[in-house]
Amino acid sequence: MASCGSCGAGGRTYDCEHTNFEGWCKECYMELHHRLTE
Repeated sequence: MASCGSCGAGGRTYDCEHTNFEGWCKECYMELHHRLTE
């Protein structure tokens, strides 16, 4: 499973102007959650 970087850090950068979830960008968290629950 690919890991996502938190906002502005790590390999991936997500647009994080709205919400973070425990230090992750919301978009990244939702992507990981989707992969875990497929």
